[in-house]
Amino acid sequence: MTSADEHSDDNNTDLGRLEGLDIGSDSFVRLDGLSDHNSVVVPVLADDGGETIRVVGSAFCIHGSGLWVTARHVIEDAVSVHRDAPIYLLWAGPETTGPPPSWLDWDDVPPEAPQRRGALIPLVGWTKDDNNGSDLALLSAGMVNEDGEPHVFPVCRLSARVPRSGKRVRALGYAAAKVTGDIEDARIRRIALAQGLTVSQGEVLEVFREGRDTFRDLDGRPTGALPTVCFETSARFDGGMSGGPVVDADGTVCGIVSRGGGTYDRSFASATPFLFTLHVPQKQVDPLTVYQLAQAGRVAVDGYFEQLIITYEENGQGAMNYPCEDDDATGTEFVN
Repeated sequence: MTSADEHSDDNNTDLGRLEGLDIGSDSFVRLDGLSDHNSVVVPVLADDGGETIRVVGSAFCIHGSGLWVTARHVIEDAVSVHRDAPIYLLWAGPETTGPPPSWLDWDDVPPEAPQRRGALIPLVGWTKDDNNGSDLALLSAGMVNEDGEPHVFPVCRLSARVPRSGKRVRALGYAAAKVTGDIEDARIRRIALAQGLTVSQGEVLEVFREGRDTFRDLDGRPTGALPTVCFETSARFDGGMSGGPVVDADGTVCGIVSRGGGTYDRSFASATPFLFTLHVPQKQVDPLTVYQLAQAGRVAVDGYFEQLIITYEENGQGAMNYPCEDDDATGTEFVN
């Protein structure tokens, strides 16, 4: 069995491949039904106990034990707007065949219908980038199997580089998704997901190496929505997609959906370099960063990670050099 602290090529999900789906150069489509992609890109839910469960954004997995990436504003809005509502991730497992389980007494389920195991996975911890102000957050949400062992989730592979202008990218998330739950059955809460995973494709239009919004308060803290390295894209981002992955042709994550849809005429994604500075949600005094997990081989990365260098001084101030595809340049940022 694969340890939750390790990754393997077999555990990586290729989000650049969507079998049997013809996607144009600039397109916005919804996938029919559930697929293996719903195991690695999931809706973030705020459950206030009603029949309709609110979809507040999207997230994707980078560590098999249940370490997920989303947009910072997704989790902040979920916590502030839905103050008393538990936060869950809606996970759908691999497809299985055979008779329905004994507790499933739906009359309209054929005896040999394909089944998908799923779960509402509770959020147990999260961290965000307060000092640098990036629109990035890490979520901790895992589960155990029937044998008591930690479930190992499929993961995405991260890139450490900023894509060049003209690069083809693809974003995945849950635009206008609707989740309903049966609250009358005490044995099992039946969950229905309507208008599932959305795939939007376009190209990188412009890269903002120093951030798009550089506003700061009187204490010097960033206050803009996108103060760190990000890029504009022609791919369409609708509400609910925030926090989903933006991948290149190889299926490697090079960005995180941040701003778009009806509020903005253009779509923007946070680039990945500042993701590596985030600390894993843990109660220990000095938790690991994503950068350290990648160094230890516990987060899957591509070859560009070798060009990513993050150093810190004794006072906590640091610097980060990250690769940029434009002119083979290297971007430099100060980090806190």
